[in-house]
Amino acid sequence: MNTHNEIDFDKRLAELKAGNTEFMIFCPHCGYIERKSTAIKRIKENIVVRNEDFLIEGEARFCTLCETHISDITLDDLRLKTAYSEYRKNHKLLLPDEITAIYKKYGLSAKSFARILGFGDNTIYRYEKGALQEKSHDALIKLVSIPSNLNYHLMHNEIEMSATEKRKLNARLSEMMSADLDEYKVFPMADKPYIVSALGRSCSPQETSEWMSSLSAA
Repeated sequence: MNTHNEIDFDKRLAELKAGNTEFMIFCPHCGYIERKSTAIKRIKENIVVRNEDFLIEGEARFCTLCETHISDITLDDLRLKTAYSEYRKNHKLLLPDEITAIYKKYGLSAKSFARILGFGDNTIYRYEKGALQEKSHDALIKLVSIPSNLNYHLMHNEIEMSATEKRKLNARLSEMMSADLDEYKVFPMADKPYIVSALGRSCSPQETSEWMSSLSAA
């Protein structure tokens, strides 16, 4: 006889509301069970990111009473972020900590940086916490990672900033540009230039050419 059908879900829910929920977890088959009745196993899972398939290996939680895969926000999020990392790698997108490093070097907050770029107030915050950025956003963030480009952006766009914020940022940009602290330096390699960014990531000759072209156009 299947004892799972005999579970009193109303009673389980009442117990859950009355007691400590820290050690309770929901199984879609068994209802609310104690966390000790679950186990973590390694799985391989196909995760689709923007119409691309990624086979991801990671940890997932299972009910030991019925072997059902149950939701665990932390573990599920880790597997999703692993898929996002693979997507970023394939499409040469900035990593979350790289985005953070770019706005912090200008003395900006995530919100201020988002407003300067014309994004929603929470956009940069979401990206640095692991949300997958839009490719167009990524391209603009890369472009303004070079102080002279951010300076050009400020000069030719209407920016929502207080006078004090703008004055501080302009002073910081002037200092960085005068000290030749632009985000990239070009070195010869096999008769072709390549970029070594201040974030520690090398760019290919093709990427270098694209960056140089964008600077010339600016």
